[in-house]
Amino acid sequence: MDGEQIEMSMDLEIEEPEMGIVEPAVGQTVVPPLPRLGKLAYHGLLSMADQMVVSGTRFLTSVIVGRACGPEELGDYTLGFTIYCVFVCIEGSLISVPFTMYRHRFADDEQRAYAGSTLVHYGVLGLLVLAILAAASGAMALGYGGSSNLALLVAILGITFPLALLVEFARRFAFARFDTVTVLVLDLAMSAIQVAGLLWLAARGTLTAESAYLAMGIGAALAGLTWLATSRKLFLVRRARLVADALRNVRCGHWFLWNQLTLAARPAAILWLVAFEMDATWTGIFAACDILTRMTNPLLYSVANVLLPNAARASATGDTAQVRQLVFHAALVLFMSTVPLFLLFLLCGDPMLAKLYGDAYSGQGIVVAILALAGIADALDTAATNGLLAIDRPNASFVASLIGTIIMLAIAALLVPAWGIVGAAVGSLVGRSITPALQWLAFLRQTNRPVLRAHS
Repeated sequence: MDGEQIEMSMDLEIEEPEMGIVEPAVGQTVVPPLPRLGKLAYHGLLSMADQMVVSGTRFLTSVIVGRACGPEELGDYTLGFTIYCVFVCIEGSLISVPFTMYRHRFADDEQRAYAGSTLVHYGVLGLLVLAILAAASGAMALGYGGSSNLALLVAILGITFPLALLVEFARRFAFARFDTVTVLVLDLAMSAIQVAGLLWLAARGTLTAESAYLAMGIGAALAGLTWLATSRKLFLVRRARLVADALRNVRCGHWFLWNQLTLAARPAAILWLVAFEMDATWTGIFAACDILTRMTNPLLYSVANVLLPNAARASATGDTAQVRQLVFHAALVLFMSTVPLFLLFLLCGDPMLAKLYGDAYSGQGIVVAILALAGIADALDTAATNGLLAIDRPNASFVASLIGTIIMLAIAALLVPAWGIVGAAVGSLVGRSITPALQWLAFLRQTNRPVLRAHS
């Protein structure tokens, strides 16, 4: 075997998506509108089902931990999850999103080789995550930066997060290939194992933030490693191109990375601000309010998972009008879907919160209503962000997100000492409203000119 090439399977054929979409080359005629709309609807429904599984699992996890362990333990669990979100942003921005953008420009074994590079890049990231969290845990165990209990939590995160990132990599890889069935099966398997483990731990009275992450790690290991074993023929690792592909991905994704880190910093910064200004109990209560109002996330993510690859393909052909049409339709669907949920939370938010999480979380109807209103802004943000990414303008998205985040944190920092978590909610609403306004201005301005395709 050639020393510059490692075959992960002797099968050299690429499995094309079952839906039979032909990847159009630049300048080639695009798929006729009606068949495309039918396939979009099909994959959109599967994507919606998958996101309901993913977001539902995260929601159930918060409910189980919140009810069984109380607000303080839920606060610790949620703070740990903010760290996971940072690593997800890195994986998506520098590995999965560039693959989604560029895979249409390769054919045959070159596409498999590019996929093989992304798999190696994920492996490097997983090892870095393990090393970083292991070092942090060791430092905390020695008395630097945290208690021994916190050191144990961070050590468990170091084991769990690389496995969870494998599942995230698998999901995005399958979405890029329009293989939504695989995504749904993968997430169903992981979710079933995780929720079963949580319920078993809660019944035994041994559920904590640490054991909840252990259950998450077991589910991710079984689902992710099974996917890797069954999908190895889709990857072809060529050592000679690993660095070149990494540099290409960084050029494509570095602005998107900063944008995603900024977006991830919003809920994380608010939670850490509440934890610093108040205590872990109020952090857990605010986290419960925020998680409850993010019931729209399955819709947002499912639309994004379908919108980005299709808008990217339209952009690759120079079809700016098609990009605008896809983004406008996505925005309309998201807006019309989130408004009724806001009204529901406005009327019934407090009793829903108390019923799900327990009486310790009651009396927060105003916080739930404010955060639910911010969910409408998130819906508009989702469409514009993916539109800007599809036309290779993640820098504009980053600037808008950064401005919104700075304003959000400034307002929250001023209001939290006097208003508590109501002030945190108001700051979140303002920041999450300013960002989509700026995103849409940038998108409309950029799509009034021809799409400039990034060099591969």
